Amino acid sequence: MLPARIINELEACMRNFLWSQESSFSNGKSKVSWKVVCTPKYEGGLGIRRIGDMNKALMSNHIWSIVSKWDSLWVEWVYSYRLKGKNFWVCKTPSNCCWSWRKLVQLKPLIRDHIWSEVGNGAKTSAWFDYWCDIGPLGDFISPRTISDADFTLDDTVANIYSHGSWSWPMAWIDLFPVLIQLDQVHLIPTKPDRLLWRDGSEKTEFSSSGVWHSIRHKIGATLFGFRNAFLGMLL
Repeated sequence: MLPARIINELEACMRNFLWSQESSFSNGKSKVSWKVVCTPKYEGGLGIRRIGDMNKALMSNHIWSIVSKWDSLWVEWVYSYRLKGKNFWVCKTPSNCCWSWRKLVQLKPLIRDHIWSEVGNGAKTSAWFDYWCDIGPLGDFISPRTISDADFTLDDTVANIYSHGSWSWPMAWIDLFPVLIQLDQVHLIPTKPDRLLWRDGSEKTEFSSSGVWHSIRHKIGATLFGFRNAFLGMLL
């Protein structure tokens, strides 16, 4: 992750280049908010991508490698020395960890809701911490103690809590957590492996840095053709 000071200095150079009237690129008077400038053209901007957003989108590749358990030495090292058997989404950052790992972990709230596990046989999807159903991670409303009292473990996959075509949790859970009734419509497919996807609203696609950028960037809303034309007219 780039330090905020570096990002601010780089974007200041970009703004000066855009608005300056002289070859020296001295401070020019901004005519439009930088957030608006850095939106796609169909939203009225110039399609410039903010450095901070792109930095986060590119760094999210590391998180994707971790949660998808990409076959690499670095991922194996992370699971052995950083996570130590814990799920990435609930791991805590020790006070003595390095700056780079701390910054990476700080990205979790930004992208966690976007990483969706399309369940097949349920063997690679965390039952409690992954997004694999519309009600969200089950661990958000079922406490670790309740999980352990039901003879489950925090390491359980979806396949571990599904048996003979139905869910294995105690019937009392239906009264405690009525939202679990919605999962009666979910059925595992033994011959199909789980697959991680990037979710933006109702759309689910393959993971890409460009897709992450589009999900986390500043959005204006509806298409503003009139504003865009006026904005481009000022530049001309």
